[in-house]
Amino acid sequence: MTLFEEIQKLPKPFAVPLMGYPGIQITGATMKDAILFPDTQFDALKALVDYFDPPAVFPLMDLTVEASGLGLEVEYPEDDVAYVRKHPLREGNDLSHLKEIDLLSAPRVKNYLRVVEDIAKNFKGLHGGYVIGPLSLAGLLMGVENIALAFLDNPFFVRELLAIISEKLAEVAVAEENAGADIIAILDPTSMIISPLQFDVFVKPAVQRIIRDLESMSLLHICGQASHLVEHMAQTGVDGLSLDYQVNLIEAENKVPPEVVIWGNLNPVDVFLKGTPETVKEQVENLLTEMKSFDNFVLSSGCDLPAHTPLENIQAFFQAASEWKETDTILLAKAQI
Repeated sequence: MTLFEEIQKLPKPFAVPLMGYPGIQITGATMKDAILFPDTQFDALKALVDYFDPPAVFPLMDLTVEASGLGLEVEYPEDDVAYVRKHPLREGNDLSHLKEIDLLSAPRVKNYLRVVEDIAKNFKGLHGGYVIGPLSLAGLLMGVENIALAFLDNPFFVRELLAIISEKLAEVAVAEENAGADIIAILDPTSMIISPLQFDVFVKPAVQRIIRDLESMSLLHICGQASHLVEHMAQTGVDGLSLDYQVNLIEAENKVPPEVVIWGNLNPVDVFLKGTPETVKEQVENLLTEMKSFDNFVLSSGCDLPAHTPLENIQAFFQAASEWKETDTILLAKAQI
């Protein structure tokens, strides 16, 4: 079953922000412990589920999981997201050592798979999993500036690197599916900086390799201003696109087939983190009204919610979506009379 078909079975509007880190507000954990320890992460997710009862649950959005499995040095701040400290790979380096790495045996990958499994076993609704996107992982290996230069200086090297990376990420995606994930979201923020042609030549085949063996639904997320890539993202064959707040969703809808789900795109900072329950409600109502004619729309945040997002703002998101549905139904009924 495709993501579009799955969404059609569920009550409308289907509303779920990309959230995980706000759960540590409830449990009192640090971001570092939630990232490193699967039980701590699960407790934070369970706290969110108990508090909001969302229709879908994803693990923490963490772009360093697979990077650490490839041997990169990762820094774990107490109260901030983890990040890769050094980018040792250089254009022209021998890549044979990457082929030999068993990513599924890496401790942090195994921990992440355990969280995905715990989500599937303990929560109702749709169960999600994340894998880092191929270009973003290449950027962590080389540095974003270096990978951008390599597109021009040594494209064959980039294609070889992405081919190796995509094979590794495909294994992780299948492992998450086997752990119970219904939706595998591919997180490739670095793709925002490239042209549509570069996306088609380099990234598209890598994404297609990641999803090739999946029976689970797939979602491709690119942060930031990715309007120039929307049509090309859909051509990878993924079931849905998760788009950030900079992207005009009406224009995006007109670029993709109707069965490709559009997932987004309230501003995670200005609306959720800095807003009030009243402004969140207003933004939810505006976006739902704008998108109400599209059957393939999922109301969500444009990206992952910051850890310190006020819980009352998240609650306002769910409440506004629920109330909008009721109001819309009443108005339709009156119109028919």
